[in-house]
Amino acid sequence: MPKLSHRAALVLAVVIPFAAVSPSSAYAASPTPEPSPSTGAITLTAETQPVLKRPTLDRLSKEARSKGITLKQALDRYAAEVIAKNPSTQRDMPDGPVPDPTIDVDGIPFARLIDLNRIAEAEGISFEESIDRHAWSPRLYPIADSLRSRFPDDLAGLKITDDGRGAFIAFKGQIPPEAVSLAKQLPVEVVLVGNKGFSEKELEQLAKSRYDALTGHPEVALAEATTDFETGAVTLTAELKKEVAANRAALQATLQPEPSPNDKINLSLNIVDSIGYEPIDDYLRGGGFLEEGSPGTTRCTSAFNAISTSGERNAVTARHCSRPLYFWYRNHPDYYTKGTTLGRTGNGDPYDLARYGGGSLTYTRTFYYDLNTPRYVREIMNAPSVNQRICSFGRTTAGADRPAQCGKVVRLLAQSIAGPRAIVTDYLMREGDSGGPGYFDSIAIGVNSGIYADRGETLLSSVKGYSSADGFGTSWKVWSCPTC
Repeated sequence: MPKLSHRAALVLAVVIPFAAVSPSSAYAASPTPEPSPSTGAITLTAETQPVLKRPTLDRLSKEARSKGITLKQALDRYAAEVIAKNPSTQRDMPDGPVPDPTIDVDGIPFARLIDLNRIAEAEGISFEESIDRHAWSPRLYPIADSLRSRFPDDLAGLKITDDGRGAFIAFKGQIPPEAVSLAKQLPVEVVLVGNKGFSEKELEQLAKSRYDALTGHPEVALAEATTDFETGAVTLTAELKKEVAANRAALQATLQPEPSPNDKINLSLNIVDSIGYEPIDDYLRGGGFLEEGSPGTTRCTSAFNAISTSGERNAVTARHCSRPLYFWYRNHPDYYTKGTTLGRTGNGDPYDLARYGGGSLTYTRTFYYDLNTPRYVREIMNAPSVNQRICSFGRTTAGADRPAQCGKVVRLLAQSIAGPRAIVTDYLMREGDSGGPGYFDSIAIGVNSGIYADRGETLLSSVKGYSSADGFGTSWKVWSCPTC
């Protein structure tokens, strides 16, 4: 039985299982009339949505109060007792054990609880509040994925709202009844809006075409494109090369993008002195250490491992780290047996991703989320929502004052130096953290790319680049273990 550290002592609650799309028996919901698909806006109030039930949490809270201990302590004891009474609850894993409990409590995996604990600390709220606000959020992803699949030309966008207490979904035209049915599965207030006049696909295609044209100008050093589905805005931002920066006023007209063919979409260009982006550094587990030359030379961090349809396995890191043809990979100290040399096999341009293969170690579906502490990748989130909670691991940050950084997605960049659908978070990583995994629970979300130091933000490349035709290719994907 693994020793239960502070990581296992967390607040518990119920969420809908991430993989399921059908309503859970853990809910009780009041019936609501089926709205007409022609309705311009529909609000599913929190009172009519599924209600979370938390029997274990309620019982442990009462016990903690009666015994004069913290809920954290009560939960730590509970986890130890569960595993001691039934060792099989600490499941065997295909790529070897992990030190944290593999049990679920009231339907919540411990991995998610660990991250919710860190998010509570980062946001200065209680464990209970962190879970009430954020434990449900991964449930939005399969619904978003389903909507994008069913209504690719009509979904305008979706996001988490009210600091985790709600969701907002918009459509180009009418609100499909199927969308209302899916939204009724979420345990928060959901606002659905129709008749936006544009789709998410239109916004992203327009952003890409105008971004490509902008970065094709020799005067442009760096650019970004953002979309806002609530206002219908596509905003291009350009940083000029130093030698032409003095001609900024004259270049404003030269660099203006071609107008949008859809008059519901507002297109604009901002020329700035500096976008503020800088790589986290200049240079086989996810989260392992990648070093150029002899062991001990600090360089980058590895991300989630990749697998191809033919069964080939590769380590992954940030593309801007991949100048060396070979990297020395090593596990964390408690897992260190020997390192191995990996050779560069490809890159995911325009995503900030690169693959390295070979070596003498066995590839796994695990990644480090803390020093010496791996967990399995169980799910893949190709397109997170704004306000989705997220954490990042990197070798430098983990060796300093935090085991990982946790916070939220503050915006998504349609196009950037990190590639399409890049993720911007509200926490700041450090030099050496490039290539490290961005995750929530056991869900792979992104790969650390760079920082906006002045704003205290981090840019991550989307894991969508693992399996995209314009990334590693459709024969590749994040190597995961959905049953782990």
